[in-house]
Amino acid sequence: MKKPTLLLAILFFVEISWAQDCNCDHTITPDDRDILAENGYKGNPVLPGDTICFEAGVHEGYKFFKGLKGTKENPIVMINCGGQVTVKGTFPSHNGIATHESENFVITGTGDPDHFYGFVMEDQFHGIVLGNLSKNFEIDHVEIINAGSHGLDLKTNPSCDPMTWRENGFVNEYVIVHDVKVNTTVDEGFYIGDSHYHTTVNVCGGMTVEETPILKVEVYDNIVENTGADGIQVGSAIEYAKIHHNIVRNYAVNQANGNTGHASGVQVNPGSKAHVHNNLVLDGKGPAYFLSADGATLYNNISNNTGGGVTIIERTISSNVSFKIFNNTFLNVTGWNVYMLSDKSVDNLLYNNIIHSDPTSEDARYVVVQNNALIAQENNLLTNDIDELGLKSIENEDYHLTELSESVIDKGNCSDLTQANVDFYEENRVIGPNCDIGASEYKPAVVLNSKDLTKRNLTVYPNPVTAGECLKVELTNMVGASDPMIVGIYNVAGQKIDERKVVGFDLELQTDSWTKGTYIVKVKTENSIQTQKILIK
Repeated sequence: MKKPTLLLAILFFVEISWAQDCNCDHTITPDDRDILAENGYKGNPVLPGDTICFEAGVHEGYKFFKGLKGTKENPIVMINCGGQVTVKGTFPSHNGIATHESENFVITGTGDPDHFYGFVMEDQFHGIVLGNLSKNFEIDHVEIINAGSHGLDLKTNPSCDPMTWRENGFVNEYVIVHDVKVNTTVDEGFYIGDSHYHTTVNVCGGMTVEETPILKVEVYDNIVENTGADGIQVGSAIEYAKIHHNIVRNYAVNQANGNTGHASGVQVNPGSKAHVHNNLVLDGKGPAYFLSADGATLYNNISNNTGGGVTIIERTISSNVSFKIFNNTFLNVTGWNVYMLSDKSVDNLLYNNIIHSDPTSEDARYVVVQNNALIAQENNLLTNDIDELGLKSIENEDYHLTELSESVIDKGNCSDLTQANVDFYEENRVIGPNCDIGASEYKPAVVLNSKDLTKRNLTVYPNPVTAGECLKVELTNMVGASDPMIVGIYNVAGQKIDERKVVGFDLELQTDSWTKGTYIVKVKTENSIQTQKILIK
């Protein structure tokens, strides 16, 4: 298994090593209903390192796999081949792709360069279910549309089978999910790992057992929209759960306002040691971030129009765990913004956060600490005046600070917060004498390297650019025009959606596949950023 690299969840000119030759060892056709099992497929054994290809087209029903046995060095790969694969269900009775008793495998939709999401699961009960003693897997470049329950269901639930009980030693070593889009679910968008690691559950008519662990979980560069319950939920990740650079929109649509149980944008459940950073969470009925983890670090996150900012609930299983919440931006919160209910954790801190509550909400409260919980609070800005923040353009999802952000610029203290050396937009965290409060660090619209004397001028037009228009990027007044320059396009989550190396240029880019919003055009040498512009579509 290769170490995951940062792939980017935007439909555009993404630089990925796409599979041009599928190198199929087994091929599944749209009409294929056979079960692929450890004893082979159509008479051919499935071996470590094999590639299982899905022919392009609409595959009705579901695909079920049992007993796939790859190795860490040679995982089994499932991939689309020849185009996009849609696995369309008879909602809600089927799951798109499901595995039992399988290990060391990858499901990847990178088989065709014309489709960012090479796999589409549509109208299934769960989009993808990897459970019943399945372990050590990665999912990427998959879109899930209209799931009757979960978009992704990645867990081994305890059952009457003793191998599903913790006491018998089953361990899922890793789960990696990136570049997945979920749009519309009845329940959770992502449900990764079990939710009750701190206690026991009942099986087989009254037996009490413990749930099994996952060692490591990483969830990044995903888009989750229109979920009935939580957007992204991770539990039982006992070594770490890294959740970063995701976008969650319009979550908990089927939940009551203020519900903190199944109504969060990002939820981390017991047993997990959480690192949550650089996520964007928008429009939900409950808290943007719900932490019932075994300690958590939460930084560089932005939320807007949510029922809460962050909720911390006491469900720790280890001693001396801490919750560290710093340099986040919580906007337009209608309920309890920061809620701390954890009296067993120690050395908790709440530093350098923008904590903004909706002034029209009767339930809004800035910081609520209960049950003798302790949390050190410094350099937070508590306000119900959104204009005081001077943010660039909230309506266009541009949360950069401006020269009007005097209430937060240089008002933070990041001397002891070494984990966040960059901000939400992946720029340097400290520009000036101190860091700024919130997820974004203020910087001029044009940043010049002090050693660079070429005075490059960047022009981006039309701006705003509308659907169907071609974007033109020009750099003029250059000295050393033969020097290679790099032009990068980024979304507001800091994710790169295109990058080109050019020598002197008049560059044109197609924008048809861009979503409406704010982008950043950056021009840099190979060593340092030289100049940048904000672009609106």
